[in-house]
Amino acid sequence: MLDEPNILEPVRVLLVEDDEDDFILTREMLSDAGPDMFELEWVNSFEAGAEALKANRHDICLVDYRLGLADGFDLLRLAEEINCTIPIVLLTGQGKDESDQQALRLGAADYLVKGEIQAPLLVRSIRYAIEHGRNQQRLLDMAQIDNLTGLANRAMFMELLKRAIVREDRNKAGLALYFIDLDRFKRINDTLGHKVGDMILQEIADRLRKCMRESDTVARIGGDEFTVIAERTGETRFAAMRNAALIAEKILNALKPPHLLDGKEFVLTASVGIAMYPEAATEPETLIKNADMAMYRAKDKGRNDYQFHTDEITNQAVRRMTLEGKLRRAIQQDEFVLYYQPQMNLGSGEIYGVEALIRWRDAELGLMPPGEFIGLAEETGLIVPIGEWVFENACAQARRWHITGPKVYVPFLH
Repeated sequence: MLDEPNILEPVRVLLVEDDEDDFILTREMLSDAGPDMFELEWVNSFEAGAEALKANRHDICLVDYRLGLADGFDLLRLAEEINCTIPIVLLTGQGKDESDQQALRLGAADYLVKGEIQAPLLVRSIRYAIEHGRNQQRLLDMAQIDNLTGLANRAMFMELLKRAIVREDRNKAGLALYFIDLDRFKRINDTLGHKVGDMILQEIADRLRKCMRESDTVARIGGDEFTVIAERTGETRFAAMRNAALIAEKILNALKPPHLLDGKEFVLTASVGIAMYPEAATEPETLIKNADMAMYRAKDKGRNDYQFHTDEITNQAVRRMTLEGKLRRAIQQDEFVLYYQPQMNLGSGEIYGVEALIRWRDAELGLMPPGEFIGLAEETGLIVPIGEWVFENACAQARRWHITGPKVYVPFLH
């Protein structure tokens, strides 16, 4: 975010200008505004201007349209590429032409015609550009920062992931994407309330910030789901995966200590999925999806664990999604059947009750026991309509037995 300069300190101005006479003129105009209002640094080449922008030590940049082989447009494009937040004012030789409009389209805060610049106009333009830049940054922060944790939100995360992939294509230094999901977090919200849940999410975010490097990106993309982009994990595939595993262990260890709230301790673990670029995927959306699948694999293996994405995990996810689709259709098409296991008094041989046992009769897969679909039903929320179906049908069967009397044959499983 753009730092607001102290009102007692001078505004730090960078001038990128290859004409020394124009530098002297600019220096004089800024001096006329007040001896301590501005601190001017002059560089006379595109390369020096680019380095100064990357250093991010100025409040505003004034750049000449013509800079030898390069021009002010090139510097504007570079500023966008490096995500520079310093407002830039373009100084042109003549005004009201297409180049001025193009400068604004490329992100310039303002443009000034050299022959028409006077001290009040220059000072007003600088003040306007800085204030406009602050307002734009505030709006950008509101749109891209998660309000609860202060981390990047989903929109910002997607943009940063795309940039990280571009850098990885150029530097070949290793890139790992982590998908982090808190284990059984819903139970905390349901039993202790969302206020306690929010406090824990804030502490989780703080722990993730502290355990990651400054160059890494930590985001909250919704609910209790977090993501981390770790760059420069290793130049070889083996080194990148080894270091990615060490980072995953670091994340799990950071989240493991109990949370102390209102004098009570809450232990919360997480499941982590890791997708390596470009081995797991080359597109951002697919990379996220594969890290998500690896996270579910970590949950399946007992939670509080991490898993790398593999082709087998993808195959398992495809099978899982296919089974989920069939399960949804099974509810609509009434493909379930109940068997009743008698409960007997071994001493008297009297049947005093029955246990309802559900089976799924699928046209392709055949008769499936509950162990093959109840877990999936619980994960997807389909257990609720299935449970309602069992309750209604078991009650209906009990009613029929009550009407027909005890002599009716009761089927049971051996």
